[in-house]
Amino acid sequence: MHSLTRSVLHATAPLALLAILAAGCGERGAPERTDEAASADSVIHIPTAALAAGGLRIETVREHAIAETLLVAGQIEADPLRVAHLAPRVSGTIQKLTVVIGDRVRAGDLVAEIYSPEFAAAMGDYLLAHRRLERARAAQAPDTAAHDNIARSARSRLETLGASERDVSGVDERHEPMQLLPLRSPISGVVTEVETGAGKQIQAGTDIFGFTDLADVWGVVDVYERDFGSL
Repeated sequence: MHSLTRSVLHATAPLALLAILAAGCGERGAPERTDEAASADSVIHIPTAALAAGGLRIETVREHAIAETLLVAGQIEADPLRVAHLAPRVSGTIQKLTVVIGDRVRAGDLVAEIYSPEFAAAMGDYLLAHRRLERARAAQAPDTAAHDNIARSARSRLETLGASERDVSGVDERHEPMQLLPLRSPISGVVTEVETGAGKQIQAGTDIFGFTDLADVWGVVDVYERDFGSL
């Protein structure tokens, strides 16, 4: 009785193993058919003409950061720290303009010349003081230091009225007065304002030229509060 039971168990064990193996083979075969069908369905065929007309391009799949694009309205403005204005320090009459709006200039370039009675008087005082200083030096006079101080004061007066150091040095070399006061650009950039013309009377302290350095500019845009997180 016991030997018969054991032989039955031994005989049924191989049958159960074959059933399990058969079931496993069936499960492996099913996904293969599904993959083939899925691969065939995932292939997209695009005609060559459609590629050319649609602007499509083919690239290798890879990981990279996707940048969000935010379109906003705005305008380009000059850097306020790169804007300068030119106002004469004396009243007078414009005799000559050398630039117009849009011209590029460098710092120190001549942009206009004006005739000013105040500047002409200061120029006369300087020439007189300079000549007296030269005579005192030539004679080795004891009051040479006093004449030197007067000449320095007269020179400082010319520079205060708008003459540059280069302008006054030219007067010393030529021994001739400057008939007109030159106005020069304070910065390098573009002429953006011209508020005068030849023959016009101008008052001291009146802005007549504007200059802008466009090497760096600002982009000023309008953004909704809800889009702040995208900036």
